[in-house]
Amino acid sequence: MKTEVKEISQEIICAKNDCLEVWFSTLGAAILKVLVKDKNGQLQDVVLGYEHLEDYTEYQGYLGAIVGRCANRIREGKFSLNGKNYQIPINNGPNANHGGPQTLAFQNFSWRATDTGVLFYIASPDQEAGFPGALMLMVNYVLDGDTLRIKLVAAADEDTMCNFTNHVYINLSGHPKKIHDHSLQIKASRYGKVDEYGMCTGEVALVDNTVFDFNKEKNLGEALKSDDEQILTAKGLDHSFLLSAQSEQAVLYCPETGIECTVSTTLPVFQVYTANYCGGERGKDGEIFEEQCGICFEAQYLPDEINLNPLKAATILRKGEAWNEEIAFQFKVRETC
Repeated sequence: MKTEVKEISQEIICAKNDCLEVWFSTLGAAILKVLVKDKNGQLQDVVLGYEHLEDYTEYQGYLGAIVGRCANRIREGKFSLNGKNYQIPINNGPNANHGGPQTLAFQNFSWRATDTGVLFYIASPDQEAGFPGALMLMVNYVLDGDTLRIKLVAAADEDTMCNFTNHVYINLSGHPKKIHDHSLQIKASRYGKVDEYGMCTGEVALVDNTVFDFNKEKNLGEALKSDDEQILTAKGLDHSFLLSAQSEQAVLYCPETGIECTVSTTLPVFQVYTANYCGGERGKDGEIFEEQCGICFEAQYLPDEINLNPLKAATILRKGEAWNEEIAFQFKVRETC
């Protein structure tokens, strides 16, 4: 299937095939739009975005962006590697989140068109945001029929931290309203508990007999409106789900549009976040965000693993090795009887 790539402006690129139309920004190598047809054949933009490009730095919600070097939170921004202590700037309560305030989500990537989409790349110098080693990151967005694949490759000239992800917010209704009508399935047997700052406590619990059991598809609103202590603490879902399948680990469905999104990854964890702290921002076409108006499947390794399991942390990228992972979003209309 042929993919056409067009430069809309100096900062915006569009890639399109017969199934998908995806708009990107050089800022954060971010996904701005994903246009797919609904059950009535009408195009719907199924990801959240702001009204103007400058809003992406003002609101700092990481919408659609690549975040890192280390996605999610590092307790107090501190970690040790090879006997040396490092400090990442604090930007989320008492902790560092998504690589601190100098995260790549707010930097401009270089890019080039490919036969199947857009390749973004950027160099992160030694000690940027406190991380050791000079690192090169490539983000290859591939339009593969009805699937948007994100291929992430990184390498560094010395041992460093590496846990990149994409932070796209999905709402299959095509509008930034609450996603309580969506249904969700996640193939996961365990989840990580969090404190009042969204920080992983290190306690991993079984999903059995809890609101966190999405192994069978169920209404998302029921979980978000429950009185579960962890839901109340996080003001919704903002938890790590330890995946129990090798592909198609999550399925999101919107009965209003009939659109289904299947998410697959090579990574072991989804940090599932339901936009609990959004609300009031002005989105595309001037629509105002509601709280819990989108959902993120932030594929990654376990948050703060460098401190919770320092001897075996998968978030350590060794010199001479490559960090090579993939996240894929398949969009289609669900067939119903």
